[in-house]
Amino acid sequence: TTVGGDLRFRYGAARPADYTDYVTGDAPFTVQLPYWESKSVIGALFVQQVLRLHDRFAINAGARFDADSLFGVRLSPRAALIVSPTDRSTLRIGYSEAFRAPSAQELNDSDPTYVIQPDRLSAETVRTADIEFAQRFSRGSFSLRVFGSIYEDLLVLRFATQEEFDAALMRGQLVPNADPAGVAVWDNSDVIRAAGGTVSARSELVEGLELAANLTLAANQLRGSGSLPIIP
Repeated sequence: TTVGGDLRFRYGAARPADYTDYVTGDAPFTVQLPYWESKSVIGALFVQQVLRLHDRFAINAGARFDADSLFGVRLSPRAALIVSPTDRSTLRIGYSEAFRAPSAQELNDSDPTYVIQPDRLSAETVRTADIEFAQRFSRGSFSLRVFGSIYEDLLVLRFATQEEFDAALMRGQLVPNADPAGVAVWDNSDVIRAAGGTVSARSELVEGLELAANLTLAANQLRGSGSLPIIP
């Protein structure tokens, strides 16, 4: 049984852009200089339990509970079934979840000429299922892993729509001469599905010298409208 925790305090502040008079160097009277300051706390509690059901069967189950004062709370479970057909071979079937909450910069990023502050952002999440077989030899090992993942709400910086531009202009977040074609906003992207496999091998050629190789192949598919261009 493994139990642990994590507690962190964060402070962030930024002035994304400084506009000054080209001749005098003074700050302008008509453009409000963007500035944000953030104080936050993040904490986590995790637990993991290994259950030995038989000499050749085991279950590894766990969960992580995260709390972020900027975002909220999230529970991320994980589990794996481990089978050992022989003393030198292992078959593992696993499932796991993870997430990343929006950062203070992504939540507060703004610029009166180029960036609109987002109204709301969701956390990035990923769910992964995989199967891995590993075989050990007297002078090396071999493993094959097949996986599938679903990524949701990945945070991207994209160009704002005309409706978003007009609304920000009405709220006073943008200067009157801002270019609608060049204004960006942070947003959550569509669902990305990934599937692939990994082959790994290791061999001890002579004592003290090992040769290892790893090959990963994956295919990704973006599901959704995909109509809004993402800024690289």
